[in-house]
Amino acid sequence: MSARLTVAQLVEALAVSYQTIDIRLGAMRENGTWINGITTLRLSRRSVEAVREHHRRLLERYGPVVTENFRVELMAMPFIEWPQFLKACSEGVLAIGDITVKWSQPPKIEAESGYIQRYQSDLRDQERWTWPSISQWCGGNRPNGLQNDNLIREVAASGWSSPHQAINALCEMNISLGSPYRHEIYFSIPVYGFIEKAVVSTVNNAVHLTYLQHSEIQGFKLIAFLKERNPNGMEVVQARVPLTLEKTASDDQVDIFSCQGQLETTNRERLVELKATHAVLGDIDSIQDPVWRLIPEVERNVLLAAVKRFCPEIESILVRPYEHKPKRLKESSAFELHTAWLLGLCGLSPIVLGEYERLLAEQTSLERASVDILAGMAKQSTLLVGACTMTTPKEEDFANLVHACEILRREVFPETSVRVVPVLFTGAMGQPLYKPVGDEFTIVPIVDTDRIAIVLELLEFGMERFFFDFLGNPQLCELRSPRDLPG
Repeated sequence: MSARLTVAQLVEALAVSYQTIDIRLGAMRENGTWINGITTLRLSRRSVEAVREHHRRLLERYGPVVTENFRVELMAMPFIEWPQFLKACSEGVLAIGDITVKWSQPPKIEAESGYIQRYQSDLRDQERWTWPSISQWCGGNRPNGLQNDNLIREVAASGWSSPHQAINALCEMNISLGSPYRHEIYFSIPVYGFIEKAVVSTVNNAVHLTYLQHSEIQGFKLIAFLKERNPNGMEVVQARVPLTLEKTASDDQVDIFSCQGQLETTNRERLVELKATHAVLGDIDSIQDPVWRLIPEVERNVLLAAVKRFCPEIESILVRPYEHKPKRLKESSAFELHTAWLLGLCGLSPIVLGEYERLLAEQTSLERASVDILAGMAKQSTLLVGACTMTTPKEEDFANLVHACEILRREVFPETSVRVVPVLFTGAMGQPLYKPVGDEFTIVPIVDTDRIAIVLELLEFGMERFFFDFLGNPQLCELRSPRDLPG
């Protein structure tokens, strides 16, 4: 996490990277005075001419917004006029276009403080890269005039449903009439240095990253750590990873570096922390992920990557089996086949029994139970016994499955440590995690299409062990998307 910084500290350290002050605002007239509704303030590495050209294109696309009591104004000032701009702020007024706009109270932008963060969602930008920034609301309280019914009707006559809609378009701000903002000014001060991407290679046991920074800024440095979590969940640094940097390109005053550092990749649960720091500002950007998440997707599960090459629609046919029309199979048989694929992708050895699915009495050939899929985990002496149904499972589906498992325990694996685990796969959605059967000590995990989708996500991240945890104890180990799991 970065240190808390004031705007003045940030601007002083990175002043060489800014060329333009980009100011846009929606103003309303009350009692003959133009007052600020919402102002956006951006510092930009683009030239004044480039920013003004962008403003011109916005006005060309949306048209000027000027009514008797509301208008949107755009202005680009050279950054060398930053002190004069701050002085105008301290006086509570700003000359923009052919009007003078008054703020509800003089803003002290240079004294505002915040944290450098990687993402902000309030402003849209034409930048090629998403730079870290200090971005936040400031200034006086939100004026109420923009919600005035008379003003809304006046603006609607020019084609905008509300003043906020016009501000959204021309100020490139994600705001609407009902947005819960509290102040009148939103500023964004970018930091032109960040880690664009990071990948761990198991070929050469190294972390590879791409780093970008403004060519005029000095004092940036890259640091990498390898960490582990102790039993208490505390992160412990195991090693500092030396990084080598090589400048590979330069584009529009942005230098692009390729960086590499050697690290051990055997333990994929370890954490890799990558940080960009500045001599004065401290941390400006960071990435932290487990090793497995930084490994290329195709390497996390090689079988899944290979199957996708043959069957790109595997996710669709597993999650929505009722929509899949098989070429030479019934829908139910296709669901069994594709469920077996899923188990194979998880590292099991599945067998689709097909016409041999019935367990028959040896003497009378009477059907005692039926099973659709058997899947083995040889190293763990575990047999997964699966039943498949396209529709909502019935009581007899569970009873039949549990009975089949008991026959296998008694007649095939007596006096062994083999675990026979029942599981029911269904093409239905919104099913419970499990079904107690008989004495209620027997639990059958239920894998519906919602959970099939989660298993596919787990496979993408190389985390199928959570699927096995669920099968072993569905009461305590609910299946969750890897995006919802702690890093």
